[in-house]
Amino acid sequence: MEITTEFDEKQKSVTFRITGRINTLSVQAFENALTPYYATCDKMILDFTDVEFISSAGLRVLVDSDEAMKKHGSLCIRNINDGVREVLNMTGFIDILNVE
Repeated sequence: MEITTEFDEKQKSVTFRITGRINTLSVQAFENALTPYYATCDKMILDFTDVEFISSAGLRVLVDSDEAMKKHGSLCIRNINDGVREVLNMTGFIDILNVE
């Protein structure tokens, strides 16, 4: 998994472009990339264009991040593929996360 981060100071937003698989081997790096921005930005955007797979560990990070961002901002997940959408549908997370 690779993560590219773009912080927009004027908008107080951060965009993460994630590539690859979010699984037990990569979830700690995923979480470590997101956590520092919870208190410093108003909007967190996760671009999933190139995410091939997300495991239950990755889903936990999404829910934790959503909860952390709701305290003063928002989290948005964009450009999910059919496989990731199916996982979010099956778990019911599609209804609690902001997916565009």
